[in-house]
Amino acid sequence: MTTKVFTYDFRFAKCACKMSTRCLLAILLYSCNPSPGPGEPSPKPESPKAHTTPTQKENSSVAQRNATVSAPAHSEDAHKPLNTTNSIRPSSHSEQAGGHSGVASSQGQNLDLDREIGQLRATAKNNDDYESIQHSETPLDPQELLNEKLANPNRELSTTESISLIEHCAQLGEQNAAPAAEKEALMVLGNAGAGKSTTVNCLVGCEMKLVKPGELGLSGIKKVVVVDPESHVREVVSIGHGRRSHTFLPQIVPDPEHTHRAYCDCPGFADNRGAEINIANAINTRRVLQRARGVKAVFLAEYAGLIGNRGSSIRALESMCHQLFGNADNLRRHQHAVLLGITKAPLYEDDEPVTRSMMHSLLTRTNTPTMQILADRIFLYDPLDRGRDNPDFWSVERCRDEIDQLDSIPQREATTLFQTVLTDSDRTHLLNTIRQLRPKISHAITQGDEVALGQHWQLLQRLQVVQYPEIDQLIEEEVLPAINVALKQLGDLETWTDEDEFDQAEAHIEQLTRLIQQLPGAMLDVDLNALNQRLTHYREQYAQRQRMNTEKQRLEHELIQLNEQQQLSTTRDQNDNPT
Repeated sequence: MTTKVFTYDFRFAKCACKMSTRCLLAILLYSCNPSPGPGEPSPKPESPKAHTTPTQKENSSVAQRNATVSAPAHSEDAHKPLNTTNSIRPSSHSEQAGGHSGVASSQGQNLDLDREIGQLRATAKNNDDYESIQHSETPLDPQELLNEKLANPNRELSTTESISLIEHCAQLGEQNAAPAAEKEALMVLGNAGAGKSTTVNCLVGCEMKLVKPGELGLSGIKKVVVVDPESHVREVVSIGHGRRSHTFLPQIVPDPEHTHRAYCDCPGFADNRGAEINIANAINTRRVLQRARGVKAVFLAEYAGLIGNRGSSIRALESMCHQLFGNADNLRRHQHAVLLGITKAPLYEDDEPVTRSMMHSLLTRTNTPTMQILADRIFLYDPLDRGRDNPDFWSVERCRDEIDQLDSIPQREATTLFQTVLTDSDRTHLLNTIRQLRPKISHAITQGDEVALGQHWQLLQRLQVVQYPEIDQLIEEEVLPAINVALKQLGDLETWTDEDEFDQAEAHIEQLTRLIQQLPGAMLDVDLNALNQRLTHYREQYAQRQRMNTEKQRLEHELIQLNEQQQLSTTRDQNDNPT
């Protein structure tokens, strides 16, 4: 009997994650108890049996144990992705037989099943049917998937591919952020094409030169700046020559002249490589901030974009500052940790030298607090030092000196201050990814898959680094309750203790302990100490029952012996004194 109960619970846990199986069971139950057609007599209720079979008791007890985890906490859960791990309740033996409750019960059951089947179909459609995601999709190597996404940012990814790609990019980002540990990080920020990678190469001492686009396989006639192949300092970050950001991850480059500093070449703000890579970059940028001892920021803006485009580049620059600092007050408080470099500026405009005052007037024309602050932090520079005759153009050496004199925002304040840059669609994708992790985590728990559980929970913690209130709310209201329900279901010791299988129960607690170890930092309702105390209590009760049974058997044996002795004595007396 013990084996049968254990097998039933295992199959129940396994089938709990299979939407298609549940639908088939519901349809089968429906066919076993059809509604009467027009003009057909209603089936008469059968008389209940006089006794309950052991199988009925087993199934009924399992259903009762799982009934507490079957009902949704709130009625609003109907529009949320279904937690397939905890929403299925095994039917009792009488229910599987077709029901014996009369016409009203039969019709009501059929209506409930119709609604359930419709809900399951809708849920399976909304959730991409977790079973098909797990088994029908051929997994791609994460690096191959990344290469395909970089080549085609508009490619739609399945749920599994999306989660795999975010996890892979986040892992690469953590490794990439290591050189920033305990260093002062100079964040080089700007839209794609502003010259961030070129600037970082200049700052570390690379010698630059002009080449024709054709030499790089590019179209056009205007020469572009590259690292001179004969430079004594090799190129440290690859330079792109287009409007799409060439930087995929935040690139950390230690300063060879200052061991306490590292340059961070950030991906382009206005560039979109798809939600997965955008989310990963948001995570990775925050990882750099968390590892660095302090932070300085240099914004770069292309001259042509500020002069033309009807002010769109100025608005983009303002938006970039707001996204990073949150508001103008924060920027003003830390303005001495910030510079604004104007890149690709000509030395002359209409036979007049381009000056810092010209750029200051251009930015302050918008009359916004952010632009007023940035206008006072302007500098112009040329990576080839062609503006050495113009006092308003900084040399590369002066750029290094001015950066060195900037204030440093302490790490603790920087991680709180700097906001994560994600579009609305990226945020929506991020929340949907967390919702899709919920059934995967629950499935890993019910299957005892410690490796998968650890991977999914680690990714969830990485996503929390983005620090959006919606993420914490979603994890608290949806993910953690599902985890606790799945763990509580595994923590049901009565399956084994009812049959005195204490070794099985102890092994079960050990497995539960290993699973919980994969969830560091999670607010869990499962109390392992309480479970062990219950098991000890069950063992003591069992030992007491054994002692009582032994004592009972001893007394019964003594009583039998006493009766036998009395009978023997009576027989002797009768033999000695015959009447």
